[in-house]
Amino acid sequence: MTPRQGECFTEFLLRLRQQASKCSFGTTKIEIQEICIADKIIDAWAKATFKKKLLESELKLEEIINMCTIEEQVNQQSEAMLIQPDTKIVKKIAVQSRRQDKRQRSTPYEYQRKRPRTSQSHVHAIDEEETKSQGGQGWSNCFKVISEPGGEETVSCLVGGSHLQMIIDSGSRYNLISHGDWLRLNRKQATVFNIRTTSATQFKAYASDETLRVVNVFEAPIRVQERPEIIATFYVIENGRQSLPGRDTAVQLNVLKLGLNVNRVEAHTCFPKWKASPVRLAIDHNVRPVQQPMRRFPTALEDQIAERINQAVQQDIIEPVRGPSPWISPVVAAFKGNGEIRLCLDMRRANLAISRENHPLPTFDMFMTKLREAKYFSRLDLRNAYHQLELDESSRQITTFITHKGLFRYKRLFFGVNSAPEIFQRRLEELLVGCSNALNYIDDVIVFGKNEEEHDKALKAVLKIFDAHNVVLNEQKCVYKTNKLKFLGHILSDHGIEADPEKVKVIAGFRAPKTKEETRSFLGLVTYVGKFIPDLANTTEPLRRLIKANTTFEWSVKEQRAFDILKKQVVEVTNLSYFNKNFRTCLIADASPVALGAVLVQIDDSNVHHIVSFPKKGVPKSLTISEIMDKSMQDEEIIDTMTCLSTNSWEANASSPYYPFRWELSAVGNVLLHGTKIVIPTMLRSQVLELAHEGHPGESAMKRRLRPRSRKFCQGL
Repeated sequence: MTPRQGECFTEFLLRLRQQASKCSFGTTKIEIQEICIADKIIDAWAKATFKKKLLESELKLEEIINMCTIEEQVNQQSEAMLIQPDTKIVKKIAVQSRRQDKRQRSTPYEYQRKRPRTSQSHVHAIDEEETKSQGGQGWSNCFKVISEPGGEETVSCLVGGSHLQMIIDSGSRYNLISHGDWLRLNRKQATVFNIRTTSATQFKAYASDETLRVVNVFEAPIRVQERPEIIATFYVIENGRQSLPGRDTAVQLNVLKLGLNVNRVEAHTCFPKWKASPVRLAIDHNVRPVQQPMRRFPTALEDQIAERINQAVQQDIIEPVRGPSPWISPVVAAFKGNGEIRLCLDMRRANLAISRENHPLPTFDMFMTKLREAKYFSRLDLRNAYHQLELDESSRQITTFITHKGLFRYKRLFFGVNSAPEIFQRRLEELLVGCSNALNYIDDVIVFGKNEEEHDKALKAVLKIFDAHNVVLNEQKCVYKTNKLKFLGHILSDHGIEADPEKVKVIAGFRAPKTKEETRSFLGLVTYVGKFIPDLANTTEPLRRLIKANTTFEWSVKEQRAFDILKKQVVEVTNLSYFNKNFRTCLIADASPVALGAVLVQIDDSNVHHIVSFPKKGVPKSLTISEIMDKSMQDEEIIDTMTCLSTNSWEANASSPYYPFRWELSAVGNVLLHGTKIVIPTMLRSQVLELAHEGHPGESAMKRRLRPRSRKFCQGL
């Protein structure tokens, strides 16, 4: 009795037991099973190499059956690893029909001939294909069948300088070498070292409790293709049929990846853009283009910067530049609060050629006049707002920048273009022009209503407009339908305007300044909430005097008292009311030698006073009359002029610079007047210029301070 073709061991054992039940050899049934069945298995089913293993020791029938079952499973798995895929492609499956005489009888051969022939390879795709009938023969139901290669993929590894075909075993940490590959390494004198015949690590075959015998253990260099080489430990398995690199080695060789990112499909979608015409920058082509050099980045940041650039390219925000570019700007890397990198383009040179739009940006006070009856608020924040506007093709070249990855240019509007705020403000205002209860400051949109119905209606209208124009919001920063909203550094509610508690907390915790810079920072924080503080200019005067250029920083009791008063006033600020054009308005003003102050108050129909703001203004430093009188008596030109006035002794050919104005001059004591204006002595004119420049008011404001309608007359200025 021998195994049939394709018969597994279980089926062969079942037939063997049936035949053994008919056998009368032996005295008992146990002898029949132990002797006849065991002998027949070893003789008929076991192969020569395995038969020798079974005959090495006396084994019970149960042990023989168990070993044969394991042997069969191991052989099946090994054969499956070595099976090469059938790469033949089945071109067509067809049914061929012929006309034949009805009287002719069909034979078995003809019946088989009319059956469609098929391939036994795996069918992966079937494409329908039309053909034409030719010469009385018709092809019907024709398909194109495409098969793809399958099966285990081997990796060609260079072990000790010798090539071995190996299959990655991701379920084991250890590298196993078959006995045949071990002999091959020895024949080729491969580079192996630390060879030993004992191993503390034991191995078992899959689905088996039997321990495999390790013949040798050694170390050898291994690499795949041109990738870096590593040193790994290998175990030679007796009678092993396939060499298997383990999980750790495969990962180090970069031929195996594990984790959630393996085989993950990532869809790179373009960053959304508005359904609007592209932005066209006003570029002055008379300005000479500038090609600036690349700014070097630390090596540790290059990978992060490259990742940001690739992400921007995939999102269609920037694009590579091929060839030269007349404009090249450098990139500066800035760190966000969460440690990520933000790429900032230094457009200072390029902005010289970009003309700004004359579109006004709204101020906080402009918003307050429209929120007087609002009780419900929503704030909408646009995600990467500037990037949602596409740049016109003609405006992209000036945005070219250079990095260690090459030249790129922007396809979207971005922060750094000097006209970007005005452009975005105008575009968004045009979208919201039909929404009376919606306002925007660049990319921050506030929606309000005096009741829920009005608010919800306005919010629905704004969201509908955004959806129609493909405007994308940053939902994490949006706030919907609330009675109290933080907007532009202030808290808005139906009770009025409040100072931001976060800023109040910072000011309250500010320690006494020790330098001019710290004093200037403190005054900047206080000024931000200055509209809530009465008499602010007068209180801050001692501190403002400290930060002047020619003043030595000395913190005394006077400055400490002003500092403490300011902190107390900030903590105790009162709410301000929205300006209502229907209420009576009253402005209460006062002045001191160092400041001007006022209170803007509105009175409603119930005769209740509502404070709208505390305007303030510091009085700039000026010259005293005593100083002017003293210096006038030291100025020879003024002394000569006053003498001519008193004696009426003007000479036509006199070289006095005041001769053309002689009919407009007069003297009051030791002060010379030109009309109603004081003539400044020569020694004080440089000081007048410094006072005119104080605070950097700008060219126009400085000229207004020195114009003839001011209280000072400076000949020659």
